[in-house]
Amino acid sequence: MLGQSLTKEKLPKPESAMGAKELNTLAQDCLSRQDYDEARRYLELSLQRGKTKEAYRTLGVISAMNKDLQKATDLFDEALNIDEEDPETICALGDAYAFCNEPKQALGFFMLANKMAPDVLKYKERFLLVANFASLQEHNPAMEHIVLECLKTPELNCSEIAVLWYTILISKPVFQDILTSVGKDNIDVFNKDKFESLRDFSPFLTPYFLLGLKQMVVLQPAFEEFLACLRKILLNTIDSVSVMSNLSRDQRTMLAEAVASAAFFTDYIFEYTNAEKEKVQVLREHIEAAADLTAEREHVAVYAGYAPLYGLGNHLKILQAFGSDPLMREMVNSQINDWRRLKKRSAELKIITPIDDVVSGRVREQYEEFPYPIWKNLPVFHLIQENFIQRYAQKSALQVLVAGCGTGREAIWLARTLPLAEVLAIDLSRTSLAYAESKAKEFGVRNVTFRQADILQLGSIGKKFDLISCGGVLHHMEDPVRGWQVLIDILKPDGIMRIALYSKKARRNIVEAIKVIKEKKYSSTADGIRQFRRDASQILPKDVFLKLVRFNDYYYMSMCRDLLFHVQEHRFDIPELKRTFDRLGLDFVQMSEGTILEQYRKQYHNDPNGANLDQWDEFETAHPDTFRSMYQFWCQKKNG
Repeated sequence: MLGQSLTKEKLPKPESAMGAKELNTLAQDCLSRQDYDEARRYLELSLQRGKTKEAYRTLGVISAMNKDLQKATDLFDEALNIDEEDPETICALGDAYAFCNEPKQALGFFMLANKMAPDVLKYKERFLLVANFASLQEHNPAMEHIVLECLKTPELNCSEIAVLWYTILISKPVFQDILTSVGKDNIDVFNKDKFESLRDFSPFLTPYFLLGLKQMVVLQPAFEEFLACLRKILLNTIDSVSVMSNLSRDQRTMLAEAVASAAFFTDYIFEYTNAEKEKVQVLREHIEAAADLTAEREHVAVYAGYAPLYGLGNHLKILQAFGSDPLMREMVNSQINDWRRLKKRSAELKIITPIDDVVSGRVREQYEEFPYPIWKNLPVFHLIQENFIQRYAQKSALQVLVAGCGTGREAIWLARTLPLAEVLAIDLSRTSLAYAESKAKEFGVRNVTFRQADILQLGSIGKKFDLISCGGVLHHMEDPVRGWQVLIDILKPDGIMRIALYSKKARRNIVEAIKVIKEKKYSSTADGIRQFRRDASQILPKDVFLKLVRFNDYYYMSMCRDLLFHVQEHRFDIPELKRTFDRLGLDFVQMSEGTILEQYRKQYHNDPNGANLDQWDEFETAHPDTFRSMYQFWCQKKNG
């Protein structure tokens, strides 16, 4: 019986009997385990059986990962000699140049791969990954084409290429006239007189502009001023169409809907006059009194540029009237349906700890009013380096905590990257958590649970974690070290933790702006924030203002409040971090991967892992804007 079972059992096939295809498959399996030497061996055996583009391409990928660009390109050339129309090899060439810090060359290959196979999502994703790192010297129709194709692809996060989108936009004649660059400060100026004298608004109806408006936030006050002025003209056009006489009502509605999407996404941070405020109130009363809403499309679209539709008394009737309307459904569903689901889920969320700390309560109130941050798509590349996280990817029953998850972007990214993990994401704000849950459902992520809790009380939940991420949270506590200690207590002995904290050096201009805000007593209300931003260029030192307007957060109401009007904030420097590590019994592992670590390695060849805090202090002193977002680093318990 035993002999019979052995003869029936399928024995492993010896390498000598394997064909090229089977050996290539084994090589791919080795690559997934990051066993590059074994993968190379299988590929070389495969080439002995027969020359295939797959084997040459994969060998090229391995060479590129070893930073041997010349060898990689030689191998890719061999693959292209077999099939010169293979988009996968073209894309791999782009990957090689991107990996070796040659973004301009990489971009060309990704564009070519997309041209060969426009329906393959990966090639557009690769393009988005490097697009903002390659400067555009002159208008390039091919570049504009692929940006437009990306904008038309709902699965993509195009917000990462806002600079490129804007650069292409202002290369067009009408935008050159109204948005001009002056001086060396890289801050454009809006020519309001020229814009208000326009009579042909058809250039604003292109898909490139309309789709971009719904997905991009441009870090230029002049562009925001232009949008606010365009919104004002649309408001005034309702009473008299003479200004936009060359546009049909549907065209004006289409333009108003795009402007409304931009205003809504930034939490209505655009400035407006008292005259506009009065007109919007009249418009509101008109819409709420309308017997037949189907005749009010333009009015509803214009109103949505100033205030959310869910605030209207008849918002359910608006949803019924326009929920399926081709011009209106996206905006109406976003501003009414999504909001209703958010409020319903917010009320249902489970609480796993009490929130009785005074400062925690004040912080919670801030984020209940302004959830932070608002986002649409997951990034192609996250601030947590994928290579660092990937070592945990195949670990089963991995327990992950995101402490202070906000609106869930990082938690959802981690859950996707670690599919075998159980991710618990906690926050003080129920509104933020409800937003996060809706996003997890949107992206089909099921291994993340969102709960309301206070970090200070997490010791009571009876769980330990393999990986804890706490980004931008501890510095908003009354005692950050106390909160940090709680996290350490629930970290497993061999666990690892990612922390992000404000840098004193990098935040010096923000501190100067906060000082002025407090001296001049600007309130943290929406009107107070708008008032400060209207005055900022006049009341702040020029260098401080120029630094401030380069922060992404400056262009969203919720984020601007977090940036400049937060109820509680601490800042650190590296010597202080070093003392805190000793106090808490932690080992510093490294700064998060990315361009900062690459720059550090070029200066400190003796520390490729970026683990020397004294050298990091030297580096930041020489480059004080390095950690303008935050310090982001990995640490673990001593002897962990």
